[in-house]
Amino acid sequence: MIKKEKLNREVRKNIERYLTLNILSQEVPCPYAINLVEQEFLSLMKQSSVDEEKIRKVHNLYKGNKAKYGWFRGKGTPEELEYAFLEISKITNLNTQNASSEGIREIMKLFGLGIDCSGYIYNVLLAGFRSLNMENQFIQSLAWGEKDKTGASRASVNIFSGTASTIITDLNSLSNLDLLLLKDDNDSYTHIAMILEENGYLKITQSVLNILPNGVRVDGMRIEENHSRFEFKVDLGANWDILYTNNQIEFRRLKILVGDTGFEPMTPSV
Repeated sequence: MIKKEKLNREVRKNIERYLTLNILSQEVPCPYAINLVEQEFLSLMKQSSVDEEKIRKVHNLYKGNKAKYGWFRGKGTPEELEYAFLEISKITNLNTQNASSEGIREIMKLFGLGIDCSGYIYNVLLAGFRSLNMENQFIQSLAWGEKDKTGASRASVNIFSGTASTIITDLNSLSNLDLLLLKDDNDSYTHIAMILEENGYLKITQSVLNILPNGVRVDGMRIEENHSRFEFKVDLGANWDILYTNNQIEFRRLKILVGDTGFEPMTPSV
């Protein structure tokens, strides 16, 4: 049975770690980062007629963290990001004397250090389930494209959809650790966030690019007549209230939390 109180507590603890990275005695909110370098590099290899087998080998090396600090870009834990910043500072002879929180964030963005939406949700949930000695059960419950290729470096929005979760139609039932998935005009998933509940009020946490300041955030939301209302302004792209009206927002609940895999159902906290 899932000890939901401990799970919620450990997830919240890891969310707070992302909100307050400890770097050079400063509390630094984790910025948004996505690893575009990897895909561009693989594309260039293909354009250069590099053998497919060699491309796969390079890709696996990159995913296996053989590129120095490579997979921290968009997928690192708070501890990995803190470590990577200090190491990169040494390698580049960066003068970090009198560094402010804002200055550290800018340097992190320059080197691609941060977390993307799926990396963030995967890591905070993984930390929670690890505290219950259920790390393997959590990983196995997700909808990986290939079962032997798992982990944060391969986490995408899609692994939380499909067989990993069920769609929530009654928004009044939303509770801790429920998920929000955004879809584009082609019905493909493009973003993921997570629902939090505090004293009867709903909040949403995510690592996002198009809301300033970007990165890991916790914002308010509410439900009115089974319609979601988001208490933040989008600085790039469509308003989320409109996206929900256009059926481009989907709320989902992980099956590992609702008993489909034999665990105790999660219920809203009081």
